[in-house]
Amino acid sequence: MKKTVLKIKFNKKHKIMKRVVPFGLAFCFMLTGSGCGDKKKKTEDIPELIESTVTNEALRPVTRGNIGSMTVIMTRGVPKNYSQYFDVDRTIEKMYVRYGDYVEKGDKLAEASTKEIDDSIDNYEKTKKNLQDSIDADWAGYYRDIESMEYDRDSYVQVGDSEGAAKMDNEINLFKENFNYSQEQKKQQLENIDKELSRLSEEKDKLTIYASHSGYVTYAANLDYYSYRRAYENVVMISDYDDIYLEADTMNIKAFSKYRTAEKMYALIEGKTYPASEYTYAPSVSLYAQSVGKYPCVRFKLEGYDISLGETVPICIYPEYIENVLLVGNDSIRNDGSKRYVFVQGPTGGMEKREIEIGTTDGINTEVITGLEEGENVYYLSSDLTPINYEQITVTRDEYKMYNISDTYRHISTDIDSYACPEDGKYYKNEAEDGSDVKEGDPLYTIRVELYSEAKILEATQNIKYTKRQHENTLEALYGNLDRIDEEIKNAENAEAPAATDTDAIRENMHKLDKLKIEREQAVNDIQNENDSYDKNISEMEKEYNKMRSINDNDGLVTIYAKRDGKVNFSGYCYPDNQVYRGQQVASVECGEADKLLVKATGKNMANLPGPAPGVKVQLTGKEKTYDGVITGLLGDGYEASKIYVDEKDGKAVFTTNPENTFSGIETGYFINVDKDFTDEEEHVHISYETVSLKNALVIPTKCICSEKNVTGSTTKYFVWKLENGELTKKYIDYFTNYNVGDNSLIFGGIEEGDIIALDKNGGGK
Repeated sequence: MKKTVLKIKFNKKHKIMKRVVPFGLAFCFMLTGSGCGDKKKKTEDIPELIESTVTNEALRPVTRGNIGSMTVIMTRGVPKNYSQYFDVDRTIEKMYVRYGDYVEKGDKLAEASTKEIDDSIDNYEKTKKNLQDSIDADWAGYYRDIESMEYDRDSYVQVGDSEGAAKMDNEINLFKENFNYSQEQKKQQLENIDKELSRLSEEKDKLTIYASHSGYVTYAANLDYYSYRRAYENVVMISDYDDIYLEADTMNIKAFSKYRTAEKMYALIEGKTYPASEYTYAPSVSLYAQSVGKYPCVRFKLEGYDISLGETVPICIYPEYIENVLLVGNDSIRNDGSKRYVFVQGPTGGMEKREIEIGTTDGINTEVITGLEEGENVYYLSSDLTPINYEQITVTRDEYKMYNISDTYRHISTDIDSYACPEDGKYYKNEAEDGSDVKEGDPLYTIRVELYSEAKILEATQNIKYTKRQHENTLEALYGNLDRIDEEIKNAENAEAPAATDTDAIRENMHKLDKLKIEREQAVNDIQNENDSYDKNISEMEKEYNKMRSINDNDGLVTIYAKRDGKVNFSGYCYPDNQVYRGQQVASVECGEADKLLVKATGKNMANLPGPAPGVKVQLTGKEKTYDGVITGLLGDGYEASKIYVDEKDGKAVFTTNPENTFSGIETGYFINVDKDFTDEEEHVHISYETVSLKNALVIPTKCICSEKNVTGSTTKYFVWKLENGELTKKYIDYFTNYNVGDNSLIFGGIEEGDIIALDKNGGGK
């Protein structure tokens, strides 16, 4: 082949590009090597180009390396969570814990409304007490009756009437038998009441949540806004800060399934690699997830490295991976029918067409089985212009951080008293201004309830009068009986002994005084029992009457008052004539000193980056000072509400969620503890947490990174110009657009520390 010189003229208005490009290479690439070479090793003379912008003279040495396409999942070290929830729909009445509290296993956390069960328990307790009082009275009467009957029997014995004594013994035995039978019946009634109380207690326990594990409260229902929880919606979340694992909160186990059989998976930490594997859930969890179409976040564990709380760790995954093989760039390989070949630089600078046998490819590089040796220079076809005027940049390792920043926050107290409607009715008005400070006893709000009919009030009045009259009549009869007994005792003490010939009279009067004293004890006891019973009954009746009378006297208006000092917040139900129901959450009062800083989340505005999590460090940057803090809990938002938490209960998988949890104007966000000297007086505060924080990471200027699309344009590959043997060579890198901040970008592979790359001064790069 003759040397051909092609001269290209440029318009004077355009700048002359001084680049020498092997025309023969480009020409042969276009003609698939026809007439430009054969299968034998042969040096070709390359025609000289004066100027061109079509393609570059690009050589790349054949090297040994790894074949595989990398995927990166950014994870965070999070504590193991323990969901605390009801297994049926409930209305929460009281919270016993707050964000950031430490609880022990078994501590009471929250309680749903127990009024109906409490009323039933109260009724059974009253019945039990009355029955127990009756049993105690029975035994007291029993001993008195037995004692009196034994006096009668002794009288028969003393007068020598054995038949009469035997008859009294039979009566005593029959009385004992009947009494024991009666007591067995009452004992059975007590046992039945105790069983029912035990059942009610178990039911009430279901309305009370006790900590299933020790740890810190990182989520707690806010009764300020919404006290209703559906089954398996978390009321409290407990986190164990001593049990840490890596979680990818942007990828669930279903999405991860395509990587489950990956050839290689490792964590990249401070420039070192650590074997990583999926921290799998129990098989029951996966089966249940598939059946309900809900999937928890994927988790990871590492070998040889202890994860810190809040730490971010990239997990690098290669679905297919081959180590230490001879490889060549895909942009060097050409087709000749079913054969593959490349152009190799000859010893004198010429070009040789070389047939090769290939193996696995990853879209950028391909394994070479035969036809090439390590160190040979191979031409590659590129439409990218090699930088001419460039700055040499040495690749170094540095700290790399990305932040999520917010400037909306407020100090709050998480010690909250909630206030619900005492009755069904309609909302009347706020007695205090929303967000204002209130004192104990101050009116909070008023509702209007249905008035009681005059007939019902009259019935209650008559019942009270009738009960009082009955009580007075009963007492009159009981005191009359006591007077009679006292009179008989007096007469018995003053009576003369009967004549010795009157045997029956002697027997009847022998223990008369003793028997009368026993009878008097019973009479006094009857009076005490009547008074006790009356006091209990009349108290309940008058309480109900006063309630009805108070409502009617106030035209149906019922006002609720603050139980403690604090700041009042009203729910969304508080507008005139809105229908409200007994037990419905209406208002809350933040009590005590503000102990938490609630930060409004700015959203997951950076795809595939970890969100806030307990234990993550926070920085508050003010106008003149910087403060440190740490996230202690999550408020809940759209993302958080869709996140699936796993709890295994009785060998079965239970999935729970954190519903949205609003705190007066900040619907989504997180809680932090901050330095004690931080105050709301600081202006222009920016609050940030680290979404990515890596040490000894490969960081290069973003302007060094160039991109190209494949033939279909469906995927983008990224490369840098690397200086090798005094020449710039296109070098593909593992880079993802999520990981760049300003002028710096994070690189996961493709180049090494100490490599020299080009920064095009003429505005090249991305």
